[in-house]
Amino acid sequence: MNEVSSSLYWSLPGPAGFRNRVSDAARNARALFLNFPQHMPVNPRAAVEQSLVDANVYDPVLLTIQEGMNISREVGVHFGGTNMPAQSLVHHHYGAAHAVVLFAAGLRSQSHCEKYAKEFMDALKDSEGDVRLVVALQ
Repeated sequence: MNEVSSSLYWSLPGPAGFRNRVSDAARNARALFLNFPQHMPVNPRAAVEQSLVDANVYDPVLLTIQEGMNISREVGVHFGGTNMPAQSLVHHHYGAAHAVVLFAAGLRSQSHCEKYAKEFMDALKDSEGDVRLVVALQ
């Protein structure tokens, strides 16, 4: 779909309501799972990014996770390091509300994203960081 029809799609009541729920959740939660249908009529990436902006989370790290990618390494690069496991990300202080968004590109990459998110959530209890983790699955 082109940009005009994508804008039209996300302005419809159902999709717009979904974006609002994502914004509300991003304000209140450190970990967020989004489940999109296998065949979306539009690319959800821009809507996720706009939902985060609506929640005052600017300049999120948007990563498309392909099969075989090392998520810790991909996340670490964006924070000036070489590796950032989920247990480190959960304690990271960015200085403002910030987010890392993992878009799983396939079933294997989806399972790697889920594993990284589980490690993040397991470490949440004792954390004081300000980075949110958003996992977008299909």
